[in-house]
Amino acid sequence: MQKKSILIASAFVLAHIGFVAPFVPAANILPAGLGALSMSSMALTLILAARWRVVDRIMGGPDKSYHAHRWLGFFALGGALGHWALASPVGLGVLPVLTESGEQLGTIAALGLVVMSAAAMVRAIPYHLWKASHMLMGPIFLLAAYHTFFVASPLAVGAAPWTLMAIASAVGLVAWGQTLWRKRSPTRLVIVEKATRFDGGVDLTLVAEKPLSPFRPGQFATIARNHARAEAHPFTIAGGDAHGRRFVIRDAGDWTGDIVNSVKPGDQFRLGRGVGRFLPQIGAKRSEQLWVAGGVGVIPPKISGVQK
Repeated sequence: MQKKSILIASAFVLAHIGFVAPFVPAANILPAGLGALSMSSMALTLILAARWRVVDRIMGGPDKSYHAHRWLGFFALGGALGHWALASPVGLGVLPVLTESGEQLGTIAALGLVVMSAAAMVRAIPYHLWKASHMLMGPIFLLAAYHTFFVASPLAVGAAPWTLMAIASAVGLVAWGQTLWRKRSPTRLVIVEKATRFDGGVDLTLVAEKPLSPFRPGQFATIARNHARAEAHPFTIAGGDAHGRRFVIRDAGDWTGDIVNSVKPGDQFRLGRGVGRFLPQIGAKRSEQLWVAGGVGVIPPKISGVQK
């Protein structure tokens, strides 16, 4: 981990503790700060997962959003465990009749975060099971929000941290709803026109009867088998025209392995629209770059528009 990343992470954690400090007794500063850290981190993971274009632009592209999403997951888990270990009920809560249920649901939310984090780190779990379990982040966040606002808490209703967490919770739930809605976004039926195998991968050309949505160099799109509840995977668009798209897919797992070994002309897939953008990091002190191709996701220069 780079020194700059460590400083940013430390500042992010300390900012939450410092923000709640003036509003709670000294004994509650650390648990309250860790609880706020967990809530805001979960809200931000949901916002990043929604892939709002303005957020991707701020982050510098979807790849950086995914990197931040991963680290925010660690903050959410660490904050939840620290809060769970140190917090104790204070006062009667906003609605005393809901205080006990708020405590119980907070425990369930913390346990859910632990299970999800463990699932994300165990590579033996098939991707489709992990992805399905990851969609539980929304319900877990909903339980955490219920806990935050109805448990007995030293934070007064309307105080700055309480208000900020209320706003973060609302935006996070809207983002979760957007992610669920995106699952319903239309895809296009495409047919494999050409499948050229090479050592460890396959070069696919997919065509559609009607014109596809335009794409920009550096974008990626999802591909799924044409059947109900099929698993969709993102791949860099290696080229194409109005009716076709080209993808170069490497055998890197069970899903891609099946595609590489079994795909043939005439097979049907569902193709999503192109998303993301190509954004090289060029700053005042980095006017020239040397690009070295390696791994997956590298687009040929004549297709991407990148010059040697």
